[in-house]
Amino acid sequence: MAMQDYFIPCYKLETKTVSDGLGGYETVEYIGIAFKGLPVKKGDAEQLVGALRGSAFTQFNFHCPSEIPLKKDDKVMYEEDGEKQYIRLSSEPHINTELSTQTDWKTFDAETYNPTSIVRE
Repeated sequence: MAMQDYFIPCYKLETKTVSDGLGGYETVEYIGIAFKGLPVKKGDAEQLVGALRGSAFTQFNFHCPSEIPLKKDDKVMYEEDGEKQYIRLSSEPHINTELSTQTDWKTFDAETYNPTSIVRE
C-alpha cells in the first residue's frame, strides 16, 4: 500500500475580517479548500524534543500532495473519532528528492492548534 492510501479528508482554514454588526469587526476562520492529507502524531521521543525546545503543544508530521497550496503557519482541520481537530503547520515543507519514488507529496512539522476565532463552515 502507498502512503496516500491512508490520507483522510482535510480542510485548509482561511481567515477573514467581517463586520460584527455593531460598527466594529471580528476575525473569523472559515473552511477553505478540501484535500486529502495525513496527520501523524510524533513518537514520545520527538514529543520530548519538542517540549525541550519550548513547544507546549502535541507535535505531528503532516503529509499532503505536493500540489496543495500549503505553507508554514497555515492551519488545517480534520476529523478524528468524530471530533474536529486543528493543527498549525510549523515548518516549511520537506519535499522528497527526485531520487525518491515518492515525489508526489510533501511533509510539514505541525502542532495542535486551538482556534481563537470563530470557525464557520
